[in-house]
Amino acid sequence: MLVPINEKAIGPLIEKANLIDSIQRLGLYHHFEHDIGEVMQHIHSNYVENGIITLNVDVHSIALLFRLLRQPDVFKKFKNEQGNFSETLIVDVEGLLSLYEAAHLRIHGEEILDEALAFTSSTLELMTTQLSPSLAAKVNHSLKRPLCKNLSRLVAMHYISTYEEDPSHDANLLLFAKLDFNMLQDYTGKKLDIFQIEAKWFNSNYVPTVEEYMCVARVTTGYCLLATTSFIGMGSIATEKGLPMDTNNPKIVKASIIICRLMDDIVSNEFEQKRGHVVSALECYMKQHGVSRQNAINEFQRQVAVAWKDMNEELLDPTEVPKPLLKQILNLSCVMDVLYKDEDCYTHAEGTTKNLITALLLNPWKV
Repeated sequence: MLVPINEKAIGPLIEKANLIDSIQRLGLYHHFEHDIGEVMQHIHSNYVENGIITLNVDVHSIALLFRLLRQPDVFKKFKNEQGNFSETLIVDVEGLLSLYEAAHLRIHGEEILDEALAFTSSTLELMTTQLSPSLAAKVNHSLKRPLCKNLSRLVAMHYISTYEEDPSHDANLLLFAKLDFNMLQDYTGKKLDIFQIEAKWFNSNYVPTVEEYMCVARVTTGYCLLATTSFIGMGSIATEKGLPMDTNNPKIVKASIIICRLMDDIVSNEFEQKRGHVVSALECYMKQHGVSRQNAINEFQRQVAVAWKDMNEELLDPTEVPKPLLKQILNLSCVMDVLYKDEDCYTHAEGTTKNLITALLLNPWKV
């Protein structure tokens, strides 16, 4: 999507800048951060000299590039001989909106941005009664909720609907934005309901059955979201048909969740109970089956072993799901095994975990 652009091709460059703006507004920036960085570096290397954007384009494009590159002096070209912003800008509503949004990034000493904000704010407020209903609504929304002072998910929620109405919108980008928004919304909604359930259990000293606990734990581990997010950037194989995380709850995902939840509970249970925490799988099993703590641990270790067998079976060739996707699930389970094998090395990371990270990232082999 963000393919390399010709060094002196102005049109494609502005198209890329507008695409990056849409990606940011749609809440998808984190998925394309590396690609966006490369495009911005290209623009800065070829079109910024001594801190000035050298492109001779309209105010919308300049304001947009300013928001992306942060070069304020570029707006001087839109002032008249008296040193005020030119009245000719009034006919360009989109340009005024872009300049208005850019001006909110001002810092101390940037008088030109102070002036730009005052000019665009008053001008846009006066114009709203003369605009079409849809454009007036867009202006009023920007005046009330400038981008840099709004929450990214609220920006995405609003922009998805307006972007969809734009005849030039990218259908694939729009679909991606909707799926991304819906996935986070679904996950957050489930997480909130689940936390309410856990709070109710904690406040009433209720010990659920293991089955009740594991149903809740499937969400509280965050595992499905983490696994799905790990597929981003894996290309065409990472589709809903490839590995439907929530709909069919694949066997390999079930096994991964069991490994994650039970290994965590075995080693972190005592510490979490001391600091005041909802019951773990251990307490649930002990009460439900009337057994000792060690017997419960033995049973969970058996279930973890079974889960690893399930995972190994799912990885046997030929696989229905593309192997790289399954390997992502395997890798996450391996992380759990490293962190929770004999102790909680996630909560208490100053020992084994710190040593492993230091060895991997800071200590090269001598050759």
